[in-house]
Amino acid sequence: MVDEKYIEILKPMLSVGDIVALNVYIENDDYKVGIVTSIFGDKINYISEDGRKDWIYIKQISKIYCNDEMAKKVKAKAVKNFEETLENAIINSK
Repeated sequence: MVDEKYIEILKPMLSVGDIVALNVYIENDDYKVGIVTSIFGDKINYISEDGRKDWIYIKQISKIYCNDEMAKKVKAKAVKNFEETLENAIINSK
């Protein structure tokens, strides 16, 4: 019941491109930051700081960041890590 109410409140506040803190480990307070790429049902797709695309339940979002500097920093880091991963994949495929 609590999860459903949390999702009902949080989901309308989310939009594509938002920077969010994600509790990836439900049993402790560790989190990572991601960029929302799509919202569906009780889940979101996101791109993590390491440039990987993944999904997570909306109930695992602990914070939505509104700071422009934070957004620029996270997006730049995600792009850089994605480009490095892509370059490594190309080099390793030869």
